[in-house]
Amino acid sequence: MRCRHAPQSPPAQRGAAALSVTLLLFFVLALVLAFANRHLLLEQRTAINQVRAAQAFEAAQAGMEWALAMVNSHERINEDCLPESSNTARLWRERHLQYDANTRLQHTTAGLTAACLREGNQWRCHCPALGAASVSLTQNDEPVAGFVVQLLETTTPGQIHLQSKGCQSAGPDCWNMAGEAPAGQAYAYQRVHLALVGGLRTPPAAPLTARGSITGHALGAHHMDPASGGVALHAGGNVQITAPQLSSVAGGSDSQAVAAMDGDLAALSPDALFAAVWGMGPQRWAAQTSVRHVVCSGAASSDCSSNLQQAIAQRGNRFLWVEGDVLLDAGSSTLSLGSLDQPVVLVVRGQLMLRGAVQIVGAVYANELQWQQASSNTWLQGAAWSAGSVVTDGAPHFVWDAAVLSRLRWNTGSWAALAGGWSDQTP
Repeated sequence: MRCRHAPQSPPAQRGAAALSVTLLLFFVLALVLAFANRHLLLEQRTAINQVRAAQAFEAAQAGMEWALAMVNSHERINEDCLPESSNTARLWRERHLQYDANTRLQHTTAGLTAACLREGNQWRCHCPALGAASVSLTQNDEPVAGFVVQLLETTTPGQIHLQSKGCQSAGPDCWNMAGEAPAGQAYAYQRVHLALVGGLRTPPAAPLTARGSITGHALGAHHMDPASGGVALHAGGNVQITAPQLSSVAGGSDSQAVAAMDGDLAALSPDALFAAVWGMGPQRWAAQTSVRHVVCSGAASSDCSSNLQQAIAQRGNRFLWVEGDVLLDAGSSTLSLGSLDQPVVLVVRGQLMLRGAVQIVGAVYANELQWQQASSNTWLQGAAWSAGSVVTDGAPHFVWDAAVLSRLRWNTGSWAALAGGWSDQTP
């Protein structure tokens, strides 16, 4: 007889809890990965924005340096901002700044800007005579950095503002100084306060100043401005002129027009006198980019007139430095250097010999000063200094001109950033 077994139920499933935990862990891991990926994307976007901002900042900084070099350059330029020898071309400074002799302020040309974009390893620029600058793009496959700069006037004589806008991606929007950055691009704005240095630091006491003696026959010196004292001759040593032609303030005498045997002046070293006049030592003054170094032959008998005239005419520069002795011989004609609107500054690190009918409007500084064969139409309008003595054998006239001296003080020299004058204008 067979035994029959009762049917057995299938075994219960096992591991459901483990599956639930595993799924939960996968879900948590997915959340962690999603968060990490989101954080990575955020970091990437932040890094890209930082790179763009850094590129715009560096472009703005490059614009600052470029504009500072251009405003101090003695090279005439064309609309591509490149040197131009044509007499119709002007300095970058002359395009952007106009000096007002009445207020002694620098006025800027309304709406005038200059712009550059980075092209390979160099900058391609546009310097218009009027209006806003615009540089056309030639590389459309990738963005290139650029900047636009503008000078802004102030209410203080001898000071201006320089504003620079740097763009991570140059283009029409970039050249608009007031424009905002499009989406995905970065702009940076910087401004620096500039002041003139290296020009005439303090007007002299007289139209002719010598650390040593002043000797001559019919030398003329004229200072009829009561606001500045009326001293016509100022010397650290003796003043010996046999037939002087002196003019001072109304009611003043010849003795009042001469200040001789000034111990303080005589005690100054040549370099100290130079620094007192120009605000810095001779080597630093000569190193300014606005100073044009003129090379003469070095021989005392060689005339340097044409070299100086060419330096003024070809380069448009009136800040001149000559190392060694210099002869300026007018010959049988008249030699004119400078004008009331554009006076010259001539520094000679040696003896300056003037001969004949030389007419100078501006300031002259020399280690020694001699004037031979000077006629009645021979003059220097402005001021002259000698770190040694002054000797004349004719009738040169040194004429004090307050307008010329004011222009030399507030419209000549190099522009430099004032300490603490830089600011980041980026919104």
